[in-house]
Amino acid sequence: IQKGRIQVSTDIQSFLNLVLQANNIQLIPISTEIATQSVQLPTTVNSDPADRLIVATAIVKKATLVTADHNLRSTSQIPTIW
Repeated sequence: IQKGRIQVSTDIQSFLNLVLQANNIQLIPISTEIATQSVQLPTTVNSDPADRLIVATAIVKKATLVTADHNLRSTSQIPTIW
């Protein structure tokens, strides 16, 4: 939205709430468990802090990660789909 790629007729918080509700999406807050897991990942996992938080979240939630990111797909820490 900030980069002007899409235009919305409401404020960002309302827009995001509508998207989440319409698509049955759940936001997962960064817990201390997720934060701890992210810094304990092996160095073979991408060094980008955001990517490490994504991987840590998938580990903690026992989730399969859907991603096209080759670096994340190559980690053996979590199952991935793309």
